[in-house]
Amino acid sequence: MPGLIPELPFFTLLANRKFPVTDWIRKPEEFDYIVEPDVFHDLFGHSELRHAVRSEEPLRLPLDLLRAMRTRYKIDTYQANYFVIDSFAQLFEMTAPDFTPVYEAIATRPDIEPGVLLPGESSL
Repeated sequence: MPGLIPELPFFTLLANRKFPVTDWIRKPEEFDYIVEPDVFHDLFGHSELRHAVRSEEPLRLPLDLLRAMRTRYKIDTYQANYFVIDSFAQLFEMTAPDFTPVYEAIATRPDIEPGVLLPGESSL
């Protein structure tokens, strides 16, 4: 896939505070949406991270797998919800077990619209 590099070099660059950017650009007929990353994706798509950190708009909620997996997301605009972890260790611990029970638990529950706080929740 053009513009995609293997995980180890990618994360090594990130660990060294370098962000790899592809050198190819999508065709005009692919402008609205394309799966593989191109220069537009690399330069503009990752501005979401800046928005997530600096903007007051999105909800920042503690990561709860069931909540996060039920929350709808948008592919064409900034997200209204960001799920926050305290550490990568916390994330690895939460995602290490088999996800089958998680899939079963969310299968019968309704989706949650973006930007909605559920009873008892508050933005961080």
